[in-house]
Amino acid sequence: MQLATGLTTDFSFGALDSAAPTAYPKNALASAVNARLLPDGSVRRRWGSQRLTTAALVTDGVGYGASSFVTAAGEDQIIAIFGGSAFVSRDGGVTWSTAIATGLREDYYSFATMRVGSSNYLFMANGDTTIKRWDGTTWDTLPNAPSGVKYIATFNGRLYATGHSGVLVQASKTADPATWASPDGLTLTVNQNSGNTPTGLFQIGPHLLLFDRSATSYIDGFGEQTILVATGATGFSRSVGCVGFRTIVAVGDNAVCWLSRRGIEYYSPSTGIILLSGPIKRFFQSVDLAELYANPGRMSGAYDEIDQDYWLALSTTGVRNDRIAVVHLIQSA
Repeated sequence: MQLATGLTTDFSFGALDSAAPTAYPKNALASAVNARLLPDGSVRRRWGSQRLTTAALVTDGVGYGASSFVTAAGEDQIIAIFGGSAFVSRDGGVTWSTAIATGLREDYYSFATMRVGSSNYLFMANGDTTIKRWDGTTWDTLPNAPSGVKYIATFNGRLYATGHSGVLVQASKTADPATWASPDGLTLTVNQNSGNTPTGLFQIGPHLLLFDRSATSYIDGFGEQTILVATGATGFSRSVGCVGFRTIVAVGDNAVCWLSRRGIEYYSPSTGIILLSGPIKRFFQSVDLAELYANPGRMSGAYDEIDQDYWLALSTTGVRNDRIAVVHLIQSA
């Protein structure tokens, strides 16, 4: 079959080997594989992802997360964690260092960046006894931070942490992530209708979103010791939560997407929570949700700023993500 190399608006009812794509009747496409429908009705081939390394960074190990990071001197870096080791690239992924840290707890990481004084820090948490930090040259641990933290985020000058102690959310002193004790640090109780423990944190606009599997609430302001964060008075949804913290991704100018029990969600301060994945609900009906819930860190999301696509990678079996759903934010398709 002859392949279209550019934009195509004419398609056949079947797979014809002799005719060019432009000779097919209009509006006759039954299905398109590895293609994207554009707003004008044409179709473009969907490109794949770029491989950054020519060889594996480790001989055997799961990729537990990666993050871009800009040092205080303005150097762009990529930090990646495979197995129990961490690596850094300073040239966009062309070359990689030897391990900058070894013996790490093997689980999926939550990342947060914060400027402290004259230094930039990348903080990392995955349920280990300590929160890890990196300033561009030195890997160490964050002093005095809570133990067992799974999810972290920066908000209004504080480093917030949760997932380590039931429904509690803790925050550091403003502009000092090494101080967590009262009265400078905060310990917030989350009153939630669902009763589930937190599953993710994300700052968007004037709020810090706090997810559990069945609800979405928020924290605002600089925080007080007496604040109560509830899905009623200070909640966005009593029924829509997040099932995979690495699917939470900033999109567009001031919005965020993530995976809930019902599919791919979209939130901005002006629209509230909107389900985007309605057109592909059959895809989610074929996914083994129990397997995903048992491995909430395995799922991951990404945003294509050029095409305005949200990419969701998830696994249906085994330890690798083997399915990708792509939603175009403009068309919601």
